[in-house]
Amino acid sequence: MAGSVVHIINDLNGNGGAERMVVEMAQRQTRFSATVIVWKGANNQLLEDAAFAAVTIIAVKPSSPRSIARAWRAMRAADLVHVHLFPSLYFCALLPFRKIYTEHNTWNRRRARRWLRGIERWVYGRYDCVAAISAPVRDHLSEWLAPMVAKIHIVENGVCLDRFAPARDRRPREDGRFYIGMVGSFTEKKDQETIVRALQGLPDNVHAVFAGIGDRRPLVEDLAVALGVRERAHFSGLVRDIPGFLSRLDLYVQSSHWEGFGVAVVEAMAADLPVLVSDVGGLAVVVDNDDYRFPPKNHGRLADRVRELAGDDEKYRNATAYARRRAQGFSIDRTVSSYEDLYDLIKPGPPALTPAGADPSASRFRSPSHPS
Repeated sequence: MAGSVVHIINDLNGNGGAERMVVEMAQRQTRFSATVIVWKGANNQLLEDAAFAAVTIIAVKPSSPRSIARAWRAMRAADLVHVHLFPSLYFCALLPFRKIYTEHNTWNRRRARRWLRGIERWVYGRYDCVAAISAPVRDHLSEWLAPMVAKIHIVENGVCLDRFAPARDRRPREDGRFYIGMVGSFTEKKDQETIVRALQGLPDNVHAVFAGIGDRRPLVEDLAVALGVRERAHFSGLVRDIPGFLSRLDLYVQSSHWEGFGVAVVEAMAADLPVLVSDVGGLAVVVDNDDYRFPPKNHGRLADRVRELAGDDEKYRNATAYARRRAQGFSIDRTVSSYEDLYDLIKPGPPALTPAGADPSASRFRSPSHPS
């Protein structure tokens, strides 16, 4: 190993893309041995995933001095600390180690409070560099942290593509049903309501299936009742087997108000599912074809797109082929390699060599062009 890195993230709940990406990165890092530290509560479902048994994970409990000491020793021995998500961003800013932060979203509520800008600039300034998971994430963060633009690199997220074997031809079903689905927590950001509203404008054979938990689920269920589509809206709760969930769908929809990237969409494409996404931020980066995007909150346009794919075999096949090709550009191995290049740049010791005349902060960590 060329070095070691400690990832710090709030928790390892099974409902978030960033959490799964962190443990999958830790599992695959080759130039840097990796340890994962979690500290916020007991919401660590991924700890039970047998696929990650080989990953060293330290669950810190405030009531356990032993776990705190173990985490501190791991950080002190590492070449650098890699921090993910808020509030870990704030707490870890005070750590006296070399560190990198990954920004996972184009927007957060803190940016609605202008008085926080100075504090945020100080916090982000405590990190040796910042990785943005897509160009829109970098652009929004650069605007918020104007003096720090040179610190921000793009490292796009990736997915373990071999977890999502191509599915059998899903059509037609004996019962004539056409299932659309979405994976994501029930929060304001994800906007499952738009999918429920779209059901009103779709034939009765179209059903929506939701995987995820969250405070807004009762509101979404109540909306389905009020609109008279509750029998066609199915709520699966927390789903551990995402490949299995996706294999039962005909079409994947991501209706988010904002996204930094769209890991769940890449997973759906890797499973040979056609996708439709709201035309926002990172989702528009992942799905770069206007035919498979719709304006956010526009349930009428979403219903039109679903109807087209459900009723036209050729359009459905074309959408499936696009998804299959597009997914291949978002491998977790590519993401790991890009991060390890970035680690080499900031870890202690001789700096990484930069070709003469090159800009050391340029986009060498940006992903290569993806097939479309």
